[in-house]
Amino acid sequence: EQEQLPTAMERSAELFSHILAMPPDSVGIRQRLQAEMGLGMIQLLQGNGTEANGHFFTVLAHGDNEFMIEAQWYQSLAYLSEGQKNQAIKSLSALTRQKYMYRERAQSLLDDLE
Repeated sequence: EQEQLPTAMERSAELFSHILAMPPDSVGIRQRLQAEMGLGMIQLLQGNGTEANGHFFTVLAHGDNEFMIEAQWYQSLAYLSEGQKNQAIKSLSALTRQKYMYRERAQSLLDDLE
């Protein structure tokens, strides 16, 4: 009987979890935020919106960083996956006021929800 190898997603989740388990002074904040984003996206793909949102919230709570807009977009999708339409609308509305790449996608999704 052949042992099943872990999927790329499982290996990635393991790596991201390892990074987050490291002492804060041994890994940079950018790497920690990347790991939070990665785990959030994996959780979202696996249908775990609540767990995903925890990771996206951590990125957003950190304040001004390069992952803010992306975290807000995926947080909106996580809200939708959990049936939290009002929270998703609030988050998507904020994205439509930005000048970034998710603006049009957020507006399109808002139009579909309303």
